[in-house]
Amino acid sequence: MTPFLNTGRYAHLAEVEAYWHAKRPSGHLPARADLDPRGISGALDHCFIAERLDAGMFRLRLAGTVLNDLMGMEVRGMSPTALFAPHYEEQISALFEAVCARPAILQADVSATRGNVKPMLEGRLALWPLRDDDGFTTRLLGGLSYRGDIGRAPRALQVVSHRLRMLQVASALPAPVADSVQDPSEVPVITQDGPEETGFAEATTPFSPAPKGAVGRARSASRSAVGHLRLVSVADQPE
Repeated sequence: MTPFLNTGRYAHLAEVEAYWHAKRPSGHLPARADLDPRGISGALDHCFIAERLDAGMFRLRLAGTVLNDLMGMEVRGMSPTALFAPHYEEQISALFEAVCARPAILQADVSATRGNVKPMLEGRLALWPLRDDDGFTTRLLGGLSYRGDIGRAPRALQVVSHRLRMLQVASALPAPVADSVQDPSEVPVITQDGPEETGFAEATTPFSPAPKGAVGRARSASRSAVGHLRLVSVADQPE
C-alpha cells in the first residue's frame, strides 16, 4: 500500500488515496466525472479540486472547510498559491504543473508560518491527477491535513519537503502545452552519431591535407625569403 496508509499519521489523506486508486483498476487515470463525494465522505472537509488554466496557473474549483478555516475566507476560485507564503508561490505552481504533466502523485510536508496568536501547525498536502471530459490531465484532486491550532487566520503555509511519485498509466493525455512553454517532446536529442551543439563556441574549420609537393615548395620559398646565413666563429674575429 501507499506510504499514507502505512504511516497512519494523516487518516483523511489515506482515505482519499485509497479511493483514488480504487477508481483506476485498469491503470487509467480517473476522470473528474468518476468521483463521487460519498466515496470520501469522511475526508470531504480536507479535499479540494483544482483546475489547470494554463502552464503553472491553477484555480480552486471546490474546497473543503479546512482550507477555508485556514485562510479565514472562502478560497473557491482562488489560486492554490494563495495558501502559501509569497516566496513559495513559484515552487507550488511548478509542483502542481508536474502532477499534471508527468503525471505524478505529490506528497508535500508543510508547516505554517508562526507569529503572534499563530501557534505551531504542521501537516501534509497531497495531489492526485485527474482527466477532464476531453481526456486531458487538467484536473487535480487535492487533500490537506494538519495537526495543531489554526489560531488567528489567515495562516500562510510553507513547504518543508516534497516528493513526486511517477505514475505508470495505461493511456493518458498530458496537459495541453501553452505556446510559451516548450513541449519536452520537441527538444532535440543529441546522439553520438548526430551533430554537436556549439553554444557560444566559434565554428570549427574541417582539416584538409595540402596537395602533394606543396609543403616542399612552401619550405623553399621560406628559405629564399630569409636569405643565406653564414656561420661565424669566434676564432675568425680580430683581437
